[in-house]
Amino acid sequence: MHPYRTHSTHGMYPHWMAPRECRLILTLRAQGAPLPAIAKALKVNWDKAAKMIAIAEHWPGQQRKHRPGSVYFIKMVLPHEDCAIKVGWSSFPEQRLEDLQTGSPFPLCLLASYPALFTEEAVVLKRLADAKMRGEWHRPTPTVLAEIAKHTHRGVVNGR
Repeated sequence: MHPYRTHSTHGMYPHWMAPRECRLILTLRAQGAPLPAIAKALKVNWDKAAKMIAIAEHWPGQQRKHRPGSVYFIKMVLPHEDCAIKVGWSSFPEQRLEDLQTGSPFPLCLLASYPALFTEEAVVLKRLADAKMRGEWHRPTPTVLAEIAKHTHRGVVNGR
């Protein structure tokens, strides 16, 4: 018998591990839970918990959704407007800034970022939908600036 279920809509799960166990493991890992805490939550011994963690973290499609990262706010200074602000998620916001800067003709700067799971990005984008320009780029409305101010100690600069 093949050790994976191929009929699951959630990816390839070992026959002895349920999708809800995978979600629990990934959530606990994202919160920084140690192995003993995960084993206790799963009601298994440490060895089995370690195997389950390894499997859960390598399932296709599961890694990004539950991987720790950050929601970030990157400002692009435009020549004829105040600015545009990109809201996104990345495991490494500073590296994402560098990647975006490579393809941008205008200067970019990281205004703020805060630790969050990938799913938090959609929540923030929905909250800021009224300010959307295109894709994940937003106008610097009071709502957008207030969202950024919640996650930064330095003042948010509107404009250049």
